[in-house]
Amino acid sequence: MTEKKLIEIKNLQKVYKGRTVLSIPYFAFEEGKSYCLIGANGSGKSTLLRLLAGAINPSEGEIVRHINEKEIVYLPQKPYTFSFSVKKNMHMVFPAAFPLDKKNEITDRLLKEVGIDFLRESKGNRLSGGEAQRLAIARLLALPHKLLLLDEPSSATDIAGNELIEGALKRYCAENGARLIFASHALSQAQRMADEILFFAGGKLCETGRTEDLLHNPQTDELKQFLHFWQG
Repeated sequence: MTEKKLIEIKNLQKVYKGRTVLSIPYFAFEEGKSYCLIGANGSGKSTLLRLLAGAINPSEGEIVRHINEKEIVYLPQKPYTFSFSVKKNMHMVFPAAFPLDKKNEITDRLLKEVGIDFLRESKGNRLSGGEAQRLAIARLLALPHKLLLLDEPSSATDIAGNELIEGALKRYCAENGARLIFASHALSQAQRMADEILFFAGGKLCETGRTEDLLHNPQTDELKQFLHFWQG
């Protein structure tokens, strides 16, 4: 049975200063699946995530969202943290009328899940890159959403931090029926977290398919070369 479409991309192009940085004739993200975007730096992954999030507009074509935009949340590769405490950074994501005891309960649980509960009273702008990334993930998971757009969600963390972030994301998706569209340079992360992969090269969507199929049986020369570089 064909899955219901979540987001459709039609004749999409993004041009910067006369250069086409992303071109996708058609692609449909389906409900019930999580997707990983792979490719070299500058291949179009981050541009696509920003387009899907509505942070930038296409130069041509359209993005059709079959989901309420309020159910979509986006995390850039370098998230911003405020100068006050980690705890207050967390509290900022909640609506004003949200009960304080519930804010504290969710904050404590999520900070522990991502492994930075000991930094609760630390200044957000004094965190390391990996700690800031963990805080950003915790903030993202504080409220229910159906689609998470993540740009290299654990690129600044160590192995332990990476495992904690992936675990928190998996629990969140299971509890909320949410799905991921994320960019990653870690092919092992794609295997653990994604049902399908989109491979980009030179701003073009070169190959798509089931994660295991693409990683073990690439069809295009571009993907074969990419995998040889990253796996070699």
